[in-house]
Amino acid sequence: MTLRAYTNSMIILYLIAIVSLSIFSYTQVDLNLTLLNWQPYLVFQKQLTQLGYYNRPLNALIFLTIFVLFSVVYFRLIQKSLKDKLSLGFLKKLILTVSVILALGYPIFSHDIFNYIFDAKILTTYHLNPYQYKALDFPSDDWTRFMQWTHRTYPYGPLWLLITTIPSFLGLGKFFITFYLFKLLFLASYLIACIYIYKIIDYLKKENAITATILFAFHPLVLVDALLSPHLDIAMIAISLVSIYYFLQSTKKSYVKSWGYLVGSILIKFATISFVPFFIPSVLKKLQTQKWIFGLFIVSCLTAILQTLSQGHLQPWYILLPISIFPLYFNQSKKPYLVALITILPLWIYIYFLTTGSWINVLWFI
Repeated sequence: MTLRAYTNSMIILYLIAIVSLSIFSYTQVDLNLTLLNWQPYLVFQKQLTQLGYYNRPLNALIFLTIFVLFSVVYFRLIQKSLKDKLSLGFLKKLILTVSVILALGYPIFSHDIFNYIFDAKILTTYHLNPYQYKALDFPSDDWTRFMQWTHRTYPYGPLWLLITTIPSFLGLGKFFITFYLFKLLFLASYLIACIYIYKIIDYLKKENAITATILFAFHPLVLVDALLSPHLDIAMIAISLVSIYYFLQSTKKSYVKSWGYLVGSILIKFATISFVPFFIPSVLKKLQTQKWIFGLFIVSCLTAILQTLSQGHLQPWYILLPISIFPLYFNQSKKPYLVALITILPLWIYIYFLTTGSWINVLWFI
């Protein structure tokens, strides 16, 4: 088999796995939720639900197979890009194809998107303040049947609430439409993050901008927690990367833009407030670019650790922020594979969930 034929076979197999994961995700559709009241879909959904809820060992084995394949292809893509075997055009097509397919999937490992949807609904439909009202205050609303954390008021930044009012309005009160509009919002955030990782490396005139993008874009944890079971962290990350891009340009005008985007990311989720000390021109000048980026990476790791400590256990999406910063620094790292492997490991928490139906609730350091 020629190298080109081998690569094509690998990508075809990868895309089959992507489609399989998107379909497989519907094995975990909440039993109180009917996404589409169409008989052929309902019959197929019942079969998937039977697998997801009543044949957990097989369900976990299927995900494990997909997870292993994702990881193998991920490292192969890194390897080939380091040898300049992948073009930018190919990368764009693969990112777009993979992201669209996974964005169509069901949030298999998280109900957070349902909370985002209902929080926006409190404002757009009930015309009340979600910082003061919670889902439990609307017991007659059918959407509360498949939610979790209905007892909490709005915990995120006001910019995220403002952004989510857009798909909420456009959804016209129809859950099916609103749900996929929200998925589109996360898809856009993921694509922005990929674009700006490439733009940052390209602006700094580093080699292997394609490799840097691959380190983030096809990371299995990113695919799961930014696209399939999306979290608002990816929107925060996307805007923070735009902020980094402008800050590195080191002009008065770019500093203003950078601070605007940084504040925006903080107003989505407060985690990037830890970046603030680095967004001072004198700090960048003193540390110079590589040490400055490494500092951001360390701070992002500490932020993930603090979130883990505050919750008492590791949620895999806490690692999204360090994963997004690491590609900006990897050229100076001698072990990109090791770092990538370490950040893949938290996905084993999902395998445990699929096997047992419950979450590990002990403190994990991975």
